Amino acid sequence: ETAPASVDILWSFNDGNTGGQGTGGALETTGTVTVNITTVNDVPAGTDATITLDEDSSRALTLADFGYSDAENDPIAAVRIDTLPVIGSLLLEGAKVTAGQVISAADIAAGKLTFTPIDNSNGAPYATLTFSVSDGTDFDASPNTLNFDVTANNDAPTFGANDGIALTGGRLGSAYDAVLQPDGKLIVVGMIFD
Repeated sequence: ETAPASVDILWSFNDGNTGGQGTGGALETTGTVTVNITTVNDVPAGTDATITLDEDSSRALTLADFGYSDAENDPIAAVRIDTLPVIGSLLLEGAKVTAGQVISAADIAAGKLTFTPIDNSNGAPYATLTFSVSDGTDFDASPNTLNFDVTANNDAPTFGANDGIALTGGRLGSAYDAVLQPDGKLIVVGMIFD
């Protein structure tokens, strides 16, 4: 709610004379005082949140992810990234975001701010950043936390040249090849013949 630019205060003083303090009755005076009001912006607030995404995927951040609120109902203008995730990539239009960088609400609404975990990695929480929202005048004085939970996927096995450690062996009537992949999975391909 917007305050008025000024208010007038009407006042009245009466000495309360009922005849015991002298003749002439009660004395009274009135007046008006004008008080000018200078509005002050209320600082907006963000909200802690957790975003869940799948392993080997990216997530475009949205304005809703930052939980913005403002007493004057000013729209969100920007988000400052106060601290970066230690793992994964936070990118603005494909370029790395830096700590303290201010991202416009328009860029976030356009899907230009993304988080991508490292391939084949997961966890909960996987990564964390802190942020402060802005109404265009002030930033939230207390940064909030955004957690990223990355859900594991069952990766299909692969068998390629120079992929892992190759083992070859066999016995009479059979042959096999085995590959120990970097993620610890063992792939065995074999054949039995007469």
